[in-house]
Amino acid sequence: MWLKIMGYLGMTVVIGLLAQTLVTTFYLAKIDAGLRASLDSTERLVGVQEAIIGKNQALQQVVSTTQAMDRKLTQTLQATQAVHGNISRINELNAVSLQLNQGMVQLGASSGADIEGIASGMRQLHEATSDLKASLAKLGQWTEQDRGNLDKIKAYTEQMNRRIPGVIR
Repeated sequence: MWLKIMGYLGMTVVIGLLAQTLVTTFYLAKIDAGLRASLDSTERLVGVQEAIIGKNQALQQVVSTTQAMDRKLTQTLQATQAVHGNISRINELNAVSLQLNQGMVQLGASSGADIEGIASGMRQLHEATSDLKASLAKLGQWTEQDRGNLDKIKAYTEQMNRRIPGVIR
């Protein structure tokens, strides 16, 4: 009974972990899409920046400002790529976790079947024990009857021995 309860409890925990993993994966996918859009916007901004430099060669201050922005955007791009790499790694780990959770669900189902087999065997053992108990009760009755019959035979034998002269009692 406890094994069955523990099996169901284990399956419930595994299902809860699986649900949490799926929700986390969904939100990480949304973050990944946002970061990809940010990366695309950053790349387009760098392209626009290059066009401005080409059209405004005379504006050295704009060029130096743009170069500073380019350095900052490159740093932002690198940070964004690092975050994207981390999200990819998290997705991989979530996939591994999902596989482990599915394996645990299968083990839980398998242990449930094993527990049902044990319960069936215990029911059969109980039935056999009940049959044995009934047989032993009948055997006890027959033994008592045999004891009574042996006592009667002994009493008859003693009566016959008393009637026959020379028999040792």
